[in-house]
Amino acid sequence: MTERRRKRRVRGGPAPASRPTVSRKIYWIIPFIVLIVGLCVTVTVQSRRKVAPDPSTHSLPGRDSKTTADDLASWLFGKAETVAQIEAEELRLARLVEEAFPRHEDAWFLLGYVYGVQGDTDRQIDLWQKALSLNPKRADIYAKLAQLTKDQGDPDQAVAYWRQSLIINPQNPSVLWALGNCCIELNQAAEAVPLLEQACAIDSGSTRNHYLLGQAYLALSSSTKRRGSSLRKPFS
Repeated sequence: MTERRRKRRVRGGPAPASRPTVSRKIYWIIPFIVLIVGLCVTVTVQSRRKVAPDPSTHSLPGRDSKTTADDLASWLFGKAETVAQIEAEELRLARLVEEAFPRHEDAWFLLGYVYGVQGDTDRQIDLWQKALSLNPKRADIYAKLAQLTKDQGDPDQAVAYWRQSLIINPQNPSVLWALGNCCIELNQAAEAVPLLEQACAIDSGSTRNHYLLGQAYLALSSSTKRRGSSLRKPFS
């Protein structure tokens, strides 16, 4: 160091600290550190995530005396989304349930549901009727069978099924609405009005119940006017 520089340092105070030099190698290490941390996070998340089990690999509920119909129903309908995929595996599963529980109506209902999803509604109706023969107190199956037969073009039979469902459970507003709607379509507004009034009384917050009841009143009024016109004597 020259004498001139030494004098300048003395005049200006202590020399500033030199900046630390960072090795260029650290810039190559950072991406690897980020990659390792990312992999650790991914593995942790995957280990904590619940993976939906494959229904086809599940064993059936125990077929002992402790197995109840509710246990079977919970086991069956927990797989409804899988059944709806119309795969051969679902049909195999449904047949397996039928073989395992031939005296449970839910097994026959499930098998009929699978056939229905595949387009075989005749087979579906037969299997649901078989389910009802095993347990004639299933109001829900009667209601589903009613809607199916109505969609198949047999509203009179649908009315019979809905009425049977209401005999078992008269406080179901959805069935009351469906039966009332079918009666209106069959030009039986007089029968639809009390059904829909009951539906409104049970579920007063349902707009569709009140709307359809208004439609029934309108149809009944129009029918009454037409009947009065037909009975009116011609002017002489």
